Amino acid sequence: MNIFKLHPDGSVIYYMLEREIYLNETSRKYPYFYDCGDKIRHYAVCPACNNPIQIIGLFRKHTESPLYAKHIPKTIPDLAEYRQEAYENCPLAAKRNICAEKGQKKRGNDGISKQLLNIIEKNFDRIVYVLQRSLGIYVSARLAENLLDDYLKEEAYLYKYASLINIPWMLAYFSRSRSLVRRIIHDEDIRKTIQKKVADATFNEKGQLIVKDDGKIRILFYFTNHNIKFEKGFTCESIDMEIYLSIMGRKEKICTKTISFDYDYFRYMRNIPENKGRRNGELIALAQDKPRRYREDRKKFTFKDS
Repeated sequence: MNIFKLHPDGSVIYYMLEREIYLNETSRKYPYFYDCGDKIRHYAVCPACNNPIQIIGLFRKHTESPLYAKHIPKTIPDLAEYRQEAYENCPLAAKRNICAEKGQKKRGNDGISKQLLNIIEKNFDRIVYVLQRSLGIYVSARLAENLLDDYLKEEAYLYKYASLINIPWMLAYFSRSRSLVRRIIHDEDIRKTIQKKVADATFNEKGQLIVKDDGKIRILFYFTNHNIKFEKGFTCESIDMEIYLSIMGRKEKICTKTISFDYDYFRYMRNIPENKGRRNGELIALAQDKPRRYREDRKKFTFKDS
C-alpha cells in the first residue's frame, strides 16, 4: 500500500507514503522508528483496518525497489494491536481481486464497526459531500437521511469489506432503489443518456430531471457490484450505479456508471479540522441523532472499545 496513518483511533486522517512526509509526520521517533536490536524498522498504522504496517524501502535509492507498506502479523507495542479478522477484511491487505457481495458473512467484533459509526456521527456532512461528488447527483438532506436509515437497518457497519476509508460509497451501496425524478443531476453523460433513451425526460433550469407522465414512467437508480482490485501496486474499489426505466412495472436499463472510490479526496475532506471549512449543521445533527436512537431501539450494540 502507499498510504499510512499514525494512530489506530478510528481516524481516517492518513497520508501518502513518501519519504519526507513519513519522516516529518513521525518526527523519526518511537514507536514509528523501532529499534529491533539488529536494525531499526519503520512502522505505521493501516488506514483501513487499524493493524500495524511496516514501511519497506524508506531509505532505498529510487532505482531500487519502490517505497511501500505492508501488513505485519504481530502487535507493535505502543503503536497498534494486530487483529487477524480485521486484516482478513481489509481491502488493502493483499494482492487479490474480490467481487464482494452484501450477503457475505459479517465480520465479528473487531472494533472497526464502532469506529465507522463514530466517524459517521461526526462527519456525516462531509461523507455525503464526497459521495455526491462521486455520483454526479445532488444528495438532498432527505436523500441523505434515507441513505443513513438503510445503512443502519442493513447493519452495513458489520459488512466484511466496510472499512475506514470507503465510508461514503458504502452509504450508497447499502441503499435501496430510489427515484431519480426531480433530482438534480450534474453528470452530463447521465443527462444525455437519459434524454436519448427516454423521450419524455427533460431537465429544468435547476438541472432537475422531469418526466411528463411520472405516474406511469419511473426512472430509478440503485447500486451493485462492489469490486476490490489490486492494480499496479494500488488497491482500487468501485461500485456500479444502475439507472433504469420502469414503465407499468416493466424494467428497461438506461445506463451503468462505475464509481471508483476516491480515497484521496475523502482523506482531504477528513483532514480538514472539524471546526474549519463549511459544515452542514442539518446533516451533522441528523447523524448524531439517528445512530443514537437506532442503538436505543435495537439494543444490540455490543462493540468493545478499541
